Amino acid sequence: MYADGFGFEIFTLGGSDYAWKRIPGPFKSFRERPFRLGDFKWSDPVSINGQVFHWYVQSNRYIVSRDISDEIPRKTFLPRQHKRNKHRFVFLEMGGKLALLYYVYSTQTDVWILEDFPGKIWIKTHSIIAEEIKYTTNSYLPDFFSLFAVAPLRDCEVLIFRHRNNNYISVYSYLYDMRQRELKMTKNMIMKNGSKLIHHRSSLIQWKNEEVVAKRLASLTSP
Repeated sequence: MYADGFGFEIFTLGGSDYAWKRIPGPFKSFRERPFRLGDFKWSDPVSINGQVFHWYVQSNRYIVSRDISDEIPRKTFLPRQHKRNKHRFVFLEMGGKLALLYYVYSTQTDVWILEDFPGKIWIKTHSIIAEEIKYTTNSYLPDFFSLFAVAPLRDCEVLIFRHRNNNYISVYSYLYDMRQRELKMTKNMIMKNGSKLIHHRSSLIQWKNEEVVAKRLASLTSP
């Protein structure tokens, strides 16, 4: 981003001139920005399959999205079912789609999925309601406004929440099973405030048989 967030610079590997290309941003004038420069800075976007990127811009009406196929920044408007407070949003990638977790009340969080990005169609897929949660042994539920979703697991059936506080380190984390509506507290996942959690798989390649593995290892160890 450049010029106070008015545009983007893009570098394409293998381009003809190996130069940065500038494209205009989503705001025609500085008056359209939903943020003030002293209170806002661009953060890493939520990447959807490396194809579409979404940025939170402190608006309670829309986010900024860009599809790399046409490189045009757009405003993606949020679902209108609630009067939305911009401080209650969390955006995640879930199953190859953008998910919005909205903290409706201190006892309820709704999960919305951007089912159709070109059509800007949101669908509410789940509501986490305190009265309906099954708690495991020694687990308790703090105020929902103190829980911050950081990543989905197990094909988006489980959500990891971090307990947000004013200290540098958050000791308590929670695993919420959306299918079983079960909440489990764990003390072993210590996360510093401001840190990020990336869902990691042990390998990007699924080996088919032992012969393939042997050939691959031989190629790696040969001089």
